[in-house]
Amino acid sequence: MLSPAPAGASRLIPFITLREGEHDLSRQSLVLRQHGAGVRLAYSDEGSDDRDYRGLLYARMPQVLDAAGWPVGRPEREGVHRGRQRECMGEFFCHVCKRDVGEFTNALGVLFVEVVGPHDRTKPGWPEGHVTCQPPVCPAHAGNAVGLGPHVPRADVVAMRVRTQHWHGMLGTPYQPSPDGGDPKPAPTPDGSGETVIAFDDPQRHLFLGSCLAISLHDVTVVDLDREIAAADIP
Repeated sequence: MLSPAPAGASRLIPFITLREGEHDLSRQSLVLRQHGAGVRLAYSDEGSDDRDYRGLLYARMPQVLDAAGWPVGRPEREGVHRGRQRECMGEFFCHVCKRDVGEFTNALGVLFVEVVGPHDRTKPGWPEGHVTCQPPVCPAHAGNAVGLGPHVPRADVVAMRVRTQHWHGMLGTPYQPSPDGGDPKPAPTPDGSGETVIAFDDPQRHLFLGSCLAISLHDVTVVDLDREIAAADIP
């Protein structure tokens, strides 16, 4: 496990932000192999770190780290490092400074900040059950959450305190056998983006390359982001 941001490190660049030189290296090694009663996606040189305890395959992405184990290099602010996202979501760390979630939880729960468009906000029952790949954030760095920027409408930035979270699944790329019997090829996704979220028990999970962990949020209270930041104990 990496250490929290060392003294002097920039905390304006979220820990999970992709850096120059960090690229997905998955496709060059993907193959299909017989497994149990069917076929599953695999790496030709697969190691023990390529799958989780559920047997699900995850994308390979190297990290560029300094001697203290903190990401370095020019940030690619629209990108997220998949491995660091999974670390922050799995351990429940602030995705900006990597502080433990227990340090900034209050009676309303853990703070999440993300961009949610008007279509999603009008879904029945929203924000209960909202599914996100955005790990929590501490109030001190909530204004630097991944995805925020001058191009984002203020009305679409939603801050939520959440008491209960459930594991939902993973964001990633579905694959299918190549028609010519060659390497596996990405399968179509509902929105045409190439990525989609599936549940951990989805029947097609063994033909899926996971990138980011997804959780669903429950016992949600929408809060004022500016007030959260103003009340923060900034380290």
